[in-house]
Amino acid sequence: GLKEAAEMSSNNINLTSKAPELLDQNRQLAFHLKQQHLIDDALSYA
Repeated sequence: GLKEAAEMSSNNINLTSKAPELLDQNRQLAFHLKQQHLIDDALSYA
């Protein structure tokens, strides 16, 4: 969770100099991780 998010944040800096499709994949991954985090939170409160 947090470790992956930290790695992804640092990867964002490297990806800015790469192809747009890689940035798009990174945004999709970030969205997926955010959604999973929200789902985990919801389940923990259920």
